[in-house]
Amino acid sequence: MAWVMALVSFPVRAQKTAEVGKADALFNAGRSLLEAGEYADACPKFAESQKLAPGLGVTLYLADCYERLGRTASSLAEFRRAVQIASARGDKRGLIASQRAATLENRVPQLVIVVTPTAREQGVTVTRDGESVPSTQWDTPAAIDPGDHEIIVSAPSKVTRHLTAKLAAQKGVITTMVEGLDDPPVAPPESSLSSAATTASAKAPTTQKWIGVAVGVAGVVGLGVGAIFGVVTLSKLHQSNEDDCNSMDQCNAAGMGLRQDALHFGNASTAAFVAGGVALAGGVVLFLTAPKSGSPSAGLAIEPLLSPEVMGFCARSSF
Repeated sequence: MAWVMALVSFPVRAQKTAEVGKADALFNAGRSLLEAGEYADACPKFAESQKLAPGLGVTLYLADCYERLGRTASSLAEFRRAVQIASARGDKRGLIASQRAATLENRVPQLVIVVTPTAREQGVTVTRDGESVPSTQWDTPAAIDPGDHEIIVSAPSKVTRHLTAKLAAQKGVITTMVEGLDDPPVAPPESSLSSAATTASAKAPTTQKWIGVAVGVAGVVGLGVGAIFGVVTLSKLHQSNEDDCNSMDQCNAAGMGLRQDALHFGNASTAAFVAGGVALAGGVVLFLTAPKSGSPSAGLAIEPLLSPEVMGFCARSSF
């Protein structure tokens, strides 16, 4: 750092424009950041100052800052620029800039982007780290700072390709090959089987609702039959109690027949009531649990289960 302080003199001009004043402010800010070790923030200050007021001193500072950041290619370019400026002015600092440039040459990698004929025919465009790489620079080695560099290749109606070039801080040439780009994938046509499945899935909710209505109606009919059988049962009992059976339930032959009929109709009424209730409840559940159109065909189905031994519900789930 001492050599820079000894060789750099601050710009002194007879008339300072606002632009030069801004360049001086940026230069001073960059120098303070550099001395504090904040190289990533210092380098942009020097670069902006150099754009506003190019000079040997700010160029040397910028070259030194880039080298500290590990940007060896950028540093080498600035030291070579400083050599040219010093040579034109006859400034002795050009010798130091030349020596610094010589020490960097073995730490600067080169990158060559080779674009194949197929890719060229596709009309590809290439960017490196977000900046366009014109076709005039393809297939030609270029000094690049060490590190990972993103290369994006694109073309009309083709799939964009992302490549990464990894460059080490040493002399050498790294080649990145750009092959022809792929066509975008074509979506396969929907098969007739899939279409039929979709249609069936769309009809399923309506079908379940109609089944629920039918089962519910059957349940109402069952309840009605149970009620009729119940009325018949009461009628048979009433007939037997009038003439054929006494208060002690002692009956003649006719009374016994009426009592037997009442028992049969009573059992039938009970069975009809139970079956009708189960069917009605099942119909309501089937109707309410029918999935909406377009929703996945998953849900719960409840069916009445009737047999001489069992009366109840049967639940089935589908996913």
